[in-house]
Amino acid sequence: MSTEGSWEAGVDGARAGIFMSAQPTVGQVYKQEEAKNVAEDCSKIVHLNASVRTPFVSSNEAMTTEEFPLLEPDVLANKYYVKDIGWCASRRSRAAATPCRSSRSQPRNDRLGRVQGSVPGRGP
Repeated sequence: MSTEGSWEAGVDGARAGIFMSAQPTVGQVYKQEEAKNVAEDCSKIVHLNASVRTPFVSSNEAMTTEEFPLLEPDVLANKYYVKDIGWCASRRSRAAATPCRSSRSQPRNDRLGRVQGSVPGRGP
């Protein structure tokens, strides 16, 4: 078992991320992990009423996200979540230039990690 890529919020400037908003809206982008050069994963909500079919669940009301790590610019995963069930499917696709913005702060990094702004009291 490896601890590679693990981190703790508050240590070495790492900050807690947001896994999913309680009230998701299409276009909302947030950081799931925020430990510089260790774990910098982001997610963008792209659909609230997507269709998904798996051997265990079928729904026309799935929330779909694009999840992408800033440290791996060619990686993009679409994940499907169904109410009262949770995550039910993932599909990898080619990455696109998507800005990473936290729903709780101003924009900080574009898809390639270039600084776009800062959060007062938190630095760039």
